Amino acid sequence: MVSMKLFTTTSTLVILVVLGLSLEMVTAEDCDLPSCAVISGQEVRCKNPYAWFEYHPHPTNPNLYVQCTRYGPQDSNGDGVITPHEQACAPGTTYNQAIKRCT
Repeated sequence: MVSMKLFTTTSTLVILVVLGLSLEMVTAEDCDLPSCAVISGQEVRCKNPYAWFEYHPHPTNPNLYVQCTRYGPQDSNGDGVITPHEQACAPGTTYNQAIKRCT
C-alpha cells in the first residue's frame, strides 16, 4: 500500500514538472524579430516570407487571430518585412483555422 502511494505521488510530481516546463512563458528575446512576436506569452512566427497573408489562431483567445502580412497598414515602417499582428474577430464570432476566417 505504501509503495502504491509513493508511486502515485511520484507520478503526480513528474506530470506537474512536465506541465510546468511546457507552460513556460516565452519572452521577446526568444523570438527573432520581426517575423516572430510574443502574444499572450506564446511565440507566434510568420513562417512564409513570400506570403502576402498568413493566418494563425491566437494562442489564448478564440475571438482573436494573428495575421502575418507583408504590406498594408501593419507594415508601419514600410520595409515590406512580414510581421505578425493580433486581429479581432467580429463580435459573436471566433476564428476558424480550417477556413482561415472568423465564423
